[in-house]
Amino acid sequence: MAKLNLNTLLQQADLAASRGNWQQCRDLLEKALQLQPGDAGILSGIGTSLLSLGRPDDAAYYFMQVVNVQPESSEAQNNLGLALALAGQMGAAEKAYKEAIDLDPDNAQAWKNLAILYLQTEKMVEGVQILAAVVQSNPKDVDALYMLAQCYEGGQDPGSALACYQEVLKNQPDHPDAQAGVERVQRELTVRKPAGDLSRIARPEHAAKLASLKSLKDIKKPAAASGQAAAAQPAAPARKAVAFYGPPEPATEMRLGPVISRLVKDQWQVKVGQGLAPGDLEQFDTFVFAAPHASPELLAAAQDCVAAGKRVVVDLDLDYIQLPSGYPGYSDRGPGSPQSIKALEELLGKVSLISVSSPVLVERYQHLAQRVVYAPGGWNQENELWTRPAPTRRTFNVGLLGTHLSTRDVGDIKNSVGRFVREMSTALFLVGIDMKLYDAFPAIPEERKLFVPASRIEDYPFLLASFDVLLIPLAKNSFNQAKSDLPLVEAGVRGIPWLASPIPAFRAWEKGGLIVENPGEWHTSLQRLAQQADLRNQLSEEGRDKARSREAETLLPLWKEVLAGSV
Repeated sequence: MAKLNLNTLLQQADLAASRGNWQQCRDLLEKALQLQPGDAGILSGIGTSLLSLGRPDDAAYYFMQVVNVQPESSEAQNNLGLALALAGQMGAAEKAYKEAIDLDPDNAQAWKNLAILYLQTEKMVEGVQILAAVVQSNPKDVDALYMLAQCYEGGQDPGSALACYQEVLKNQPDHPDAQAGVERVQRELTVRKPAGDLSRIARPEHAAKLASLKSLKDIKKPAAASGQAAAAQPAAPARKAVAFYGPPEPATEMRLGPVISRLVKDQWQVKVGQGLAPGDLEQFDTFVFAAPHASPELLAAAQDCVAAGKRVVVDLDLDYIQLPSGYPGYSDRGPGSPQSIKALEELLGKVSLISVSSPVLVERYQHLAQRVVYAPGGWNQENELWTRPAPTRRTFNVGLLGTHLSTRDVGDIKNSVGRFVREMSTALFLVGIDMKLYDAFPAIPEERKLFVPASRIEDYPFLLASFDVLLIPLAKNSFNQAKSDLPLVEAGVRGIPWLASPIPAFRAWEKGGLIVENPGEWHTSLQRLAQQADLRNQLSEEGRDKARSREAETLLPLWKEVLAGSV
């Protein structure tokens, strides 16, 4: 029976990988690993999934396990090297690539990956010579030909670049980047003449001369690792490279995670971390920092990127300058830490762009920066838990989630919720994630309320499915007026009717629930939703329809403009 379950999980993982659903693939393989611990193929598949999700540090952990299981595997060492390189650990990556080549001198992918690493770490001659040698041994290696063409184009030899691009097209006529390369270098050739002889171009001594011409750091990233359990060969090379850094908090991942996943699927080179690693400044084009003043390490990393002349985007989802006393973050990233706020303000005046989660935040920060843009948050349909049917239950569940609220926000609803629970025999008061919120309602008997603890961020959509009505009360203060509509978006995706306070973002979203204008209306609004199933169904459908506009694929063009600086 266990073997049948294992085979089923692996088949489902392969299907998820073929569809590009890397989160589902990873989750299925984690279950498979529990049935067959230490399996090299499953470990490789998990590593591949994590690379595709933009998590190379985590991927390296799994590939290291594969190396331990299969110490003589050249492919395992190559995959480990790739993960380490994408994580910025260039020295360790070089060692892994060399070990892969020692184990199998004919591992062309390891040679190419090592070449790219050298091109990105000042070892230009060695990198180009390796590519030339690969082309000599296999003139049909499209990847090596294309990268060599990039080297010649960067080295101001358009004739040789044209020869390589044309050779790519002989072997792969629909290669879009090679087609663009041919058009580009042909425009640069002032005198039409035949392209160079590939046999001459690919000689190592000619490559050495080329490598001395110019720093060649824009070569595109190597192919992603291959997993035995989840066959995951990438498509075209990444077109852009962007690194995201932020505090290790659910709010950061909930805001940026959906967009990051779509960028990875769209073949961008993406890194997600909590601070700069060696090689990051050379490897990435754009750096995004979420709440960079949340820690000295993040702030220093952002300042280093600015000093290096890099494009830096600061993403802010709260009005930290007006964060009230008693709210989470007040003492370390709000007015309770004047030095932190001062450092944030100074940084905002130097970065390329600020992206914020609500239109009100645009107004709040625009006096501190050159440009502030509204970049809304959303959700990713590749996480199937957004649409998995809710579990059946006999209770009518109303309550709160700690993802968007503080205990300072619930004062006006305590009596109303307590009264509603007493009056409706099937009512159950549910609180998710934040135990402090649960403890803020001592008048509700323990048998009539339930706490749901936090789990993996990937499971968050299914936690939402536990609610029949979601309450989103916010205290009336300037800080809350700038909050985003993300809670309503999330409720809409799950089809959960909501009751919410009248802040600008909630009024603008409008669909899927009811705005509670005055504190005294919470009880009557709860009664109305509980008693009118037709109204709940109507709001549920309206919320789902509106939430489709915030699926990550729809948001991606705007975020690409933010990252490229074209908004």
